[in-house]
Order: sequence, then structure tokens, then C-alpha cells
Amino acid sequence: MSDIIIYTFDLNKENLIKDDFIDEIKIRKDDAIIYVVGNKLDKIEEKDITKHCLENIRNQASELIKQNKINKYFETSCLTGEGIDNLSKHLEIDSSIIKDVIEKEKYKKLILEDRIKMIKDNQIEFLNFKSKLRERKKLENLKKIYKYYNY
Repeated sequence: MSDIIIYTFDLNKENLIKDDFIDEIKIRKDDAIIYVVGNKLDKIEEKDITKHCLENIRNQASELIKQNKINKYFETSCLTGEGIDNLSKHLEIDSSIIKDVIEKEKYKKLILEDRIKMIKDNQIEFLNFKSKLRERKKLENLKKIYKYYNY
């Protein structure tokens, strides 16, 4: 997990969240955290679309979360600032989680590299031991041959 992707769309358009776009993101960045943010919440009250459309969008977002296609859904207004603090708080939390995960992965990698080095060192020691053992057997065989011919 190394990315947070924010997919933003206009709540005042009658389009729902584009599932195929979310699927494409998941294919490319399977481990990314995906936020879907409906913006222009301040304009909702001025239009007729609204309650029914907004309910459809919320239901779709809820379904996408259940399917694990997205992680979180927010509604914001950049004009009034509504919902921005909540979005920022979640971004901060998830960013710190990502940093922790990255640090843990770096630590695991270092441990793994150390273990690999130890294994290689042990293999070298083992090969040296095998070589010394062969030399010892050769020496013992030479002694046997020497004894055989000297008696």
C-alpha cells in the first residue's frame, strides 16, 4: 500500500460514480487506498436533481465500499469548506498508516537481507568445512596407502 487516490466528481451532474474507472484504478494500483469525493455539495440545494440523485450516488458508493472497490466516500464543498476537514482528517490518518507500513516493510527487508547474508556466510563456511573434510579424507587415505606399502 503506497498510494492514496482521490477520485472526485461533481455531485450536481446526474452521472453516478464511474465503476469502470474505479475498476481500472484497482487493476493498476491494487493496493492503493481509494477515496471517492463528491464535490459541489453547496450547489445541491439550488437544484432539483438532488435528493433522489444524491441518494442513488450514496447507495452506489456504499455498494462500492462493500465490494472493496473503494475505501471511503466523502461529500464536500470546496466553496464553503463543508466536509473538507473530515476528508483531511482521514487523509492524515491513512497517510500515517501508509508511512508505518512502508517503515515496517523497510525493516522486514533489512532483516531479510541480513538473513540471506547469514545463509550465504553459512554456506561458505559449510563449503569450507566440506573442503577440509575432503582434504582430511585424502590425507587418511594417503596414510593408509603409506602404511600398506611400508609393512
